[in-house]
Amino acid sequence: MTGTVDAKVTGGSRRRVLMLAPHPEVAGPIPKLAEPLARALESFGWEIQTAPWGRRRENEGAVAKVFGRARDLLRIRSQIASGGHVVLFVHTATDWRSLLRDIPMLLVAQRNVRTVLLFHGSGPSWLADRGHLAFKLATYARLALSDAVLLLSSHDVDQWQRFYPRGHFHLVANAFVGVNRAQHERRVEQVAGAAPTLLFVGRLMAEKGVCDLLDAFVKVRSQVDCRLIIVGDGPLANELCRRAVHLGVSDSVVFTGYLAEPELNEVYMRADVFVLPTYSEGFPTVLLEAMSFGLPIVTTSVGGAPDYLTEGENVLYVPPRQPKALAEALDRLLHDETLREELGENNRRKVDDFAPLRVVGAYAGVLNEVVEPTACAPSPFQDRLERFKAFWFARWMR
Repeated sequence: MTGTVDAKVTGGSRRRVLMLAPHPEVAGPIPKLAEPLARALESFGWEIQTAPWGRRRENEGAVAKVFGRARDLLRIRSQIASGGHVVLFVHTATDWRSLLRDIPMLLVAQRNVRTVLLFHGSGPSWLADRGHLAFKLATYARLALSDAVLLLSSHDVDQWQRFYPRGHFHLVANAFVGVNRAQHERRVEQVAGAAPTLLFVGRLMAEKGVCDLLDAFVKVRSQVDCRLIIVGDGPLANELCRRAVHLGVSDSVVFTGYLAEPELNEVYMRADVFVLPTYSEGFPTVLLEAMSFGLPIVTTSVGGAPDYLTEGENVLYVPPRQPKALAEALDRLLHDETLREELGENNRRKVDDFAPLRVVGAYAGVLNEVVEPTACAPSPFQDRLERFKAFWFARWMR
């Protein structure tokens, strides 16, 4: 998982990267991941400048989107030109909003700049299930305009390679900074005799398996006194509240809505088991957060989880879309305090493997690869243009 790369910079000068990430005001884990990664890359001789990219607030109107992205394009192009950057590094995702935002930016990037995308979230399986032709063509175009793509699971690397064989895909891990030891100590100060708490943190949408979780919780609560805290917001928020009432568990389920630090940390510290029955993922940051608080985990064997977490050592895996199996795994943990403690302690140690300086070697290796010139190599712009032309010719000929 952790590569090693010589930190010495060719030619004795620091090479510059412009790293684009969401605005800090926008909910999500990426801003928390981008900053530690940038600082770690600096230790490898790269000079990192970070800049906001994308919507400025959660409920941004259509007019604000259009004019905001246009201003962003002008600003980023100016930053590249004046800053002498050799790499444009973009934290992004697989959805229409990211595509419509990224493609114009990649098209106007300076001629001598290489482009690297880091995908957060699920990949081609999502495209196969839900993407229509226009979405797939736009995804092809974005890949054709990129010099390298970084992914958070080996499964995604394989799937993206099948989706776009001409691409350059690389496996990396999130650079994560966990909580401090004092917070760990606070977590173990549980109230004697209190009912154990299950915790879900994520977007409230069907793909996260949160409906399955409510169905499973009905079975679990019939066997053991416990409660469930659901942290997050999303399109299913109101439906889930009604569903909890219909299932007769509303008195034991708490919906907090979206929480930022430090409120989110307080919830982690009060939990006994973390559960994420998701259908598809890259490698979600919430798993790392749960690990840093020493929580045992129940989740599905999808995305990057199998790359890093071992069944019975860090996690109990369950099949997606199977509330019965989920209930059985949760019931097993709630009745086995020793297993909970073992998994939690293993996770507390395991999260150190994701420390920025431990994972940054893989990122630095990719950056070195994309900027190192080869004999008779075309310029970055010519290279991207040829791939883009080849992409459209292939689409047209079909």
